[in-house]
Amino acid sequence: MSAMTNFFESGILNQVFRGISLTLPSTGVYIGLTSGVPTEATPSSDELTGNAYARVHVATGNWTAPVADGNGHKVENNAAIDFPTAAGGNWGYASGVIITDTLSGGNVLMKGALTTPRNILEGDTFRFSSTDLDVKFD
Repeated sequence: MSAMTNFFESGILNQVFRGISLTLPSTGVYIGLTSGVPTEATPSSDELTGNAYARVHVATGNWTAPVADGNGHKVENNAAIDFPTAAGGNWGYASGVIITDTLSGGNVLMKGALTTPRNILEGDTFRFSSTDLDVKFD
């Protein structure tokens, strides 16, 4: 995952070059799943809903330090990220991931495609194992 949204790009540019503060979550970010690959225009429009689906909070300290990776740098989750168990029905096909600043609504900061999309059925628990979620800047 390495695509910043327009919201996040504008916020960083305003912060660095215009001194306009970008308000970011101080305790961590929230990870969500989408049924399509998120686009720039509508990064969270296909977010999964219902059947006990919820974004997962990942605390600020639960990421590795940036390391060189090809032409850029990346961080990875340093602990598993477990979503709630699908209950009361299927979640459906998950093929995208978003990083947001709040548990619901809010702003999508980054978006990307899952390397291995899959159907999430009732009783399943979706998991990013430790180091499975890479966030890379080129």
